[in-house]
Amino acid sequence: MLLGEGPERDNLEDLARLSGVGDRVVFAGLVPYADIPGYLAAADVFVTASRTEVHPLSVIEALAAGRPVVGIDSPGVSDTIVDGENGFVAEDDVAALAAKLGQIVMDDDLRRRMGEAASRSAEAYDIERTSPQVEARYRALIAKRPHPRQGRLDRLWNRLMDRAT
Repeated sequence: MLLGEGPERDNLEDLARLSGVGDRVVFAGLVPYADIPGYLAAADVFVTASRTEVHPLSVIEALAAGRPVVGIDSPGVSDTIVDGENGFVAEDDVAALAAKLGQIVMDDDLRRRMGEAASRSAEAYDIERTSPQVEARYRALIAKRPHPRQGRLDRLWNRLMDRAT
């Protein structure tokens, strides 16, 4: 099952049909965000070939659902996936991605272990943990600013931050 849209959809549908698996591949297209947890729960593994995920929310959601992830070695994705532990990071080519995917699909025990590790690793991204870290980082940056003179926007920001604590 492939979710989402993109410029390669027509090519992928043609490839599935020409490969003789067109009747076994579902192209769901765009799905409502609220439905994503159900799709993840039905999956065995989550695969992404994105090269542009700086903060890969889809990868984190898959990990939180207990699904191992196979992704391309790229910023964000390779920072989130621990290769060989909660998924695999493949070099940026089709053969490498297919090899990693084949390895995890063929080994039920590996997939189960990686799924358990995925759930554990997703805890690092829990909002209750990350929100205070982000706030602390912003406060540290504000404290380091070179000109302590406060303007209207600075006062507004400080009031908002004070209310949040």
